[in-house]
Amino acid sequence: MSGITYGVALIILFFILPGGLFRKAYSPIHLSNYHLRASNFAEIATTLGFGMVIQCLGILIINKFHPSLYVDFRLLPKLLSSPDEVVLSKVQKHLIPIFSYNACLLLFSYVMGSLLQRLVLSLRLDERFLVLKFDNAFHYVFSGKMFLKKDTEEILTYMNVCVKIDNDFFVYSGFLLDYQLNKDGHCELIELGKVKRKVIDKHNTEFSHILKKNQHHEYNLFCDKLFIPYNQILNFGITYFRVQRVNG
Repeated sequence: MSGITYGVALIILFFILPGGLFRKAYSPIHLSNYHLRASNFAEIATTLGFGMVIQCLGILIINKFHPSLYVDFRLLPKLLSSPDEVVLSKVQKHLIPIFSYNACLLLFSYVMGSLLQRLVLSLRLDERFLVLKFDNAFHYVFSGKMFLKKDTEEILTYMNVCVKIDNDFFVYSGFLLDYQLNKDGHCELIELGKVKRKVIDKHNTEFSHILKKNQHHEYNLFCDKLFIPYNQILNFGITYFRVQRVNG
C-alpha cells in the first residue's frame, strides 16, 4: 500500500468518520439536507474540522483517565507520507488499542452530536442564533415551531395543496405526515393523511358531470397516506393547530 493510500485511509478514519457521524447525529435528514448534496470542498472541510476537534477531545480524555495510553505524534507524519516497516510494525503491535480507541471515538462522536441537537432544540437556540439554525428551511415551514409558545405545546400542520392534473385543478386537504428532500435540498414529496379532494376548476365536461354528483365537489379519499410529488404542486396553504398537552 502506497504512502498516499495510507494517508488517505488515516485521514478518513481519524477525522472524516468522526466528523461525519457527529454532523449526521446533529443534523438528521428532517433538520438538514447537507448530507444529500453532492460532496464539495466546504462540506469536506467542515466535516474535517469537526473531526479534528473530536480527536483533540478524545486525546485529552485518554490522557486524563488512562495516562498509560497515549498518541505518538512522532509517527503521524511518517504514516501520512510513506511509512516504513519499522513504523508499520509499531502500529501492528497496538492494533487492538487503536481499534478500540477509534470505535469508542465514533460512538462518542454520534452521542455528542445527538446531545447537542437535543440541547439546541429543547432551548430553541436555533431560533435565537443564526449560526445554530438548521439549513432545511422546510423544517421551519412545515413544523410551525416558530408559533410554539411553550414546551408543553405541539403543532399539527394542516395543508391545502393545489395540484393540476391534465386540465383540471384540485385541492388536496389533509394533515402533513412527512416529506422528503432531494439531493439539492428541495422538497421532492409530501405525505398527507385524512385527505379530502375538491375540484376548483374543470374543463373536462364529462369528468365534471361525474364530480357534480358529489356534494360541493368534495369527498374523502379512503387511504392512510396520499403522496404528492412536489413538482406537481402549484401552491399550498398551511394552517397550524396548536395542541397543548394536559397533565392528567
